[in-house]
Amino acid sequence: MQTDSPPPMTASASASDQPPDRGKLSVGALGRAVLAILPAFWVTFGLLSILAQLIPSAAIRDAVLTAFARGDLTHDDAPWLDAERGTNQYDDCLVFSMPLLRTGNIVEDAVSPRIIHAWWTDDGRWLSECQTLHEIAAGTLPEEIAADAAPFHRYLHGSMVVASLMLPVFGVSTMRVVLKAACYALLGFIMLRSLLDGIAALRRQRDWRQRTRLTNVGIGAVATVLALLYGLPYFGQSVAHGPSEIVLFGFLIFCTYVNLATAPPFLFFAAILLFACLTSAFGFIFHPLPMGLAVLVGILSLQSQQGTRPLDFARRLVAGGAVYTGGVAGCLLLKQVLAGIVFETPVWAPFFDQVFYRMSGETGYERDNLSQLATNLYVCLPNLGIGSPAVATAIVGLSMGILIAALAAIAVTRGPWAPTLQIGGLALSALVILGWFVMFRNHTIIHACWQVRLLAWPIATGPLAALLLYAAFRFEKPGSA
Repeated sequence: MQTDSPPPMTASASASDQPPDRGKLSVGALGRAVLAILPAFWVTFGLLSILAQLIPSAAIRDAVLTAFARGDLTHDDAPWLDAERGTNQYDDCLVFSMPLLRTGNIVEDAVSPRIIHAWWTDDGRWLSECQTLHEIAAGTLPEEIAADAAPFHRYLHGSMVVASLMLPVFGVSTMRVVLKAACYALLGFIMLRSLLDGIAALRRQRDWRQRTRLTNVGIGAVATVLALLYGLPYFGQSVAHGPSEIVLFGFLIFCTYVNLATAPPFLFFAAILLFACLTSAFGFIFHPLPMGLAVLVGILSLQSQQGTRPLDFARRLVAGGAVYTGGVAGCLLLKQVLAGIVFETPVWAPFFDQVFYRMSGETGYERDNLSQLATNLYVCLPNLGIGSPAVATAIVGLSMGILIAALAAIAVTRGPWAPTLQIGGLALSALVILGWFVMFRNHTIIHACWQVRLLAWPIATGPLAALLLYAAFRFEKPGSA
């Protein structure tokens, strides 16, 4: 027996069919969020950083030496397509060396732990970062290199905290497994939740709550693409990446329960600010920061309601992006202030020199131009988890083609049911990654081997745009089944 299709939603529809009005964003709500989040974050992170310094260095040294003896760590800083050790051993070895280079001053070591970059010895030997770690742990590091140890002021060093707490308990190999299992568990939860919401959306009468379920289906689609392409087989072994991935996937889970596009102003600002602080704490600047901004723009676009005025959408998008960017920049700058106070030395100039160098510097053969940028990214595309530059290029091209086709489709249809803001916002979120590549092209050129993992988000936007078009035609278009 056939039944009539429910009428399209109109301005006169009952209040129960509409999403609740949570209020407009305001400076007061932002101020309350800052006062609630920043002190709590810095106190908690500071206590954890000090706690990490109380872990005996001997236990960490034993774990590192055992890892080298078993082959869990090698002297190769960037093993090519190595699913057992991960592609980014360089940063792992850098992080593992921090608790082994303590000065005995707990506060200084907690604020800015010391590091030694890979270097040439006086007798002409080149020591990779991982070989440097090995010799630090074994006590055989040449004195001229040991004297080069210096505080590393640029980051918040949450990865050092994680490594210090986990290494003595798990060792390198098991710690990698734990981090990777946590990443897959979070992604699996998102996919399962989205599947259940998708089934509910197909079976129940449409209302504003059904749109929330469909949004969660979209987040599940993103999680599926990330699980397949985010480089977990190669990058999931890295302690330098794992904590920031857990933060990112945790944020996606939060967004399946809270719609940021309609959230109360205080919750909106507080959630984004906390996300920015955690991203700053547990990631190096070259990866999680742009990924977090791209995901935020994409989620705000995905969660925006049909019928939302473009101006209101733009305001919330600008507000969210500004709070996230400001939160990240604020954390990094506050760290510089704290380091300057603790070490009684100005650290601003080296910090900004490094930022500008990453944007425009030249380092020998790594020429600072877009051609070299594209070349290095192409060579490193297999690290996405595909194993082949040609296959990875085809996947990126196909996804971008789907996204462009979706943009063309909404430009042609122009119906009130068309997901114009959602798909347009997704395109903007993909441009965040490309813009980051160009803005910090020197850093991308040098570290393309790890930067390509950011392309997982542009790849995810194509299938998501196709899903939005299908959902709009299936559930939103007047007269649809």
